[in-house]
Amino acid sequence: MPITPSHPGIRFKELPTWLRDPYEGCRFLVYSPGSQVPVAGVRRVRGLRRAGEGTCYGVLSLESGVARDVDFARFASGIDDVRRDLVIEALDESSGFLLRYKVFRSWVLRFHASPSPDAGALGIARLELENDGWERA
Repeated sequence: MPITPSHPGIRFKELPTWLRDPYEGCRFLVYSPGSQVPVAGVRRVRGLRRAGEGTCYGVLSLESGVARDVDFARFASGIDDVRRDLVIEALDESSGFLLRYKVFRSWVLRFHASPSPDAGALGIARLELENDGWERA
């Protein structure tokens, strides 16, 4: 049963931050295409740039975050050797939507895990992805 602010016997403000909002402090949210629910949240994204004439894309690095989606965690840790489209949303300082990128056919090059305060989540120190391109959406 999920814990909600109206759950009897629990005061919402007494819950740990990661339980109230698992992506609090994240500047980027990662989605599967078509999904309204984030699969991960990270503090930094590096590598959203094109090399040369836009035909070569560099390594995309997602850093300091957490993944709460089982399928994404399997993808990130290399268990599922597949290519996956992703949507990355940048957030402003008040966690409001800023801009969105679509990343096409990404696959994992390297993954470094980090501890997560939530046993049901995968901590991400750095996830490096190769991709077949991206566009600002």
